[in-house]
Amino acid sequence: MNKHAFEDFIHAGNVEGSGKASSYVRALDLLSEMLRAYPMGFADCQKIWSVSSTERLESLYQLTRIEGNKGAQSKWNLPGIPKSYLQNGYCSAALKSYIQFLESS
Repeated sequence: MNKHAFEDFIHAGNVEGSGKASSYVRALDLLSEMLRAYPMGFADCQKIWSVSSTERLESLYQLTRIEGNKGAQSKWNLPGIPKSYLQNGYCSAALKSYIQFLESS
């Protein structure tokens, strides 16, 4: 599973006291939940930590940015998931970082 390796990767570059690393891991976990509710052509990415295709994740990254820009109108604006993760770009930033991690591995 790539989750633990990504955590190590993101923590290595994390500034002391910053919550970026834990926020990125949480953002990708939440993105998996959003995809389970509304796959929008990305059912194969519902288990985000198992996806190894950077091309596929890049396509998902583009969709995540589009959905984030929709704000409250996004199908991924789900109860129980903090709106800030999608609307403030945490999901897309985390996904971009995950792509970089996979490319460097």
